[in-house]
Amino acid sequence: MTNKQKIRLSITGMSCAGCVNAVEKALQGVAGVSEASVNFAEHSADISASVDADTLIKAVQDAGYDAAEMVDERANEQKQAQEAAHYRLLQRKTVVAAAIGVPLLLAGVFGYMPAMDSPLLRLFWFVVGLLTLGVLIYSGGQFFSGACKAFAQHNANMDTLIAMGTGSAWLYSMLVVLFPDVVPTLPKHAYFEAACIIVVEEV
Repeated sequence: MTNKQKIRLSITGMSCAGCVNAVEKALQGVAGVSEASVNFAEHSADISASVDADTLIKAVQDAGYDAAEMVDERANEQKQAQEAAHYRLLQRKTVVAAAIGVPLLLAGVFGYMPAMDSPLLRLFWFVVGLLTLGVLIYSGGQFFSGACKAFAQHNANMDTLIAMGTGSAWLYSMLVVLFPDVVPTLPKHAYFEAACIIVVEEV
């Protein structure tokens, strides 16, 4: 294929400007592509190229994202339906994270969370840790998968920052709960609510 043609792709999996740059770089690196522009707001890419759409889609997938060609009005309608379904999923994830994180935050602010000075109370905190882990997996799983994709491409993006922040908060908190004697008294504090609230804010 030698003639330049305009190809429009629907891109999924982008969460920040770093993702946009990664997708653009992947598309511009394809032989035969003369121009590639990615729109984060519309989650789309406009490409001028002498290669077919399948080649471009593979380049996007190799970069850790997904793509589909938008060729007609029906494709646009399907894209809108997919985006609406994705938005509803994000709403459910936000509700789940808030249902765990907000009560923990309020209880901590008003001093209702117990200390960790007995095995029974540590068991309570362990259960809280498991609930928080559930939030990180269900509501925040896309951040960790996005961070892994970026790492595989020797890159970093907003998913990397969120995954590192929430993951570190959870791991440190579980260390405090399971092995309290290895942590000095002053920093002996759990940050499960912080991990949940970060997910609520970023989903």
